[in-house]
Amino acid sequence: MKNVRNREKGTGTIEKKRNRFYLKMRIGGKTRTTLLLGQDDKPVTTRKDAEKAAALLRPVYMAKEETIILIQHVLDGDSSITAQEKEQILKACRNRARRMVISAKEAMRILGISRPTLRAYVHQGLLTQINVSARKVRFAQDEVE
Repeated sequence: MKNVRNREKGTGTIEKKRNRFYLKMRIGGKTRTTLLLGQDDKPVTTRKDAEKAAALLRPVYMAKEETIILIQHVLDGDSSITAQEKEQILKACRNRARRMVISAKEAMRILGISRPTLRAYVHQGLLTQINVSARKVRFAQDEVE
């Protein structure tokens, strides 16, 4: 029987672990696994939603790698840039900007507010709550500060 691929090469795979869906892609020689989130910044729970979220993420990953390659070509052509500077620039390009998250307790401490006020801020749309699980919430550090 012939092995039939039902996806395009280089688009990664969707994996399910503990009721969460992840996009696993090999980019620039490294495997990257990303939790798939819906439009409400909560983990997707169905395969159909995972496909939609992955379809939005794939072009971003592919474009980023193409951009890094273009930057590398520009740096190769510029004789005024040292090898060390080139390495630092490419390293900065490859580092994924991770969203630093903090606990609700830390957010309350930084803002100098109580938990009910923190909930009110979320309800008013002043802060975005990231639900890690049913009982754990986090907040983007840059949004709080």
